[in-house]
Amino acid sequence: FKTRLKDGSVFYEMFPGKKSSMILDGPLFSILALYDLYHVTGDARIKKRFDDALNGIIVNMGYWDYHGLWSWFGKLYLSSPMYHKINLCLIEVLAGISGDKTLRSVAGSWSDVYKKRLLKRFMKYRIFLSSRVYLIYNRLGLDYRRGLQA
Repeated sequence: FKTRLKDGSVFYEMFPGKKSSMILDGPLFSILALYDLYHVTGDARIKKRFDDALNGIIVNMGYWDYHGLWSWFGKLYLSSPMYHKINLCLIEVLAGISGDKTLRSVAGSWSDVYKKRLLKRFMKYRIFLSSRVYLIYNRLGLDYRRGLQA
């Protein structure tokens, strides 16, 4: 589902809802699908959609970046290690395809966590804590998401 963020950027939602979920892996998979479709068809309109969607991710990458260490799961809580690795792999692939410096930088800083044992332990603690804070807010009927809403 294609939507526009407040800043005008194109964003492909993973699933529809009253509020934008802003979960990163769905749009990244969509962008790769557009890339594949462009290479099969050669259609300039598909290339434009790919470029627009990729630019929307690049311009707003800070939204999903937790201090250059990890990815957010829709700004609800820090991504689980599985989702983070998916995001990391997709960002690395898109950085390779596009040659974008922002994506290369994010991929490099996110992968550094796995090279430092103490930092890896710190992130496990932060992931657990952020998911518990989300549960508390959710049970109280509060929404603490901030930033880019569609």
